[in-house]
Amino acid sequence: MCPKSFRKEIIYIPLLNEGTPVYRPAYGLQVGEQTYVVLLPSDYDPEDEEWEFPPGNIVLCKKQVLLGAEGGEPTTNERLVARSRIDPGKLKEIVDSDPSDIQFS
Repeated sequence: MCPKSFRKEIIYIPLLNEGTPVYRPAYGLQVGEQTYVVLLPSDYDPEDEEWEFPPGNIVLCKKQVLLGAEGGEPTTNERLVARSRIDPGKLKEIVDSDPSDIQFS
């Protein structure tokens, strides 16, 4: 079996208890077509933000248009948003690779 390479990509994690829909950009390690492992950012503070899918979770991401603002102007951008948690026991099926063959890029 040839080595499998994983990519780090920005995904958006829904925040809980914010009053309005809020998403936190975070790095995810792509391990399947739409499957990511949420990585731990250096400034993660679970006392400050309640992430629906905290670091270490395996999530299914879907592209979604998010409303935002850049330079004071409203924007709409399509982003990868974490939509559901995946059972860690299913990771082997998703990755379909021997852990010793994994390379990170």
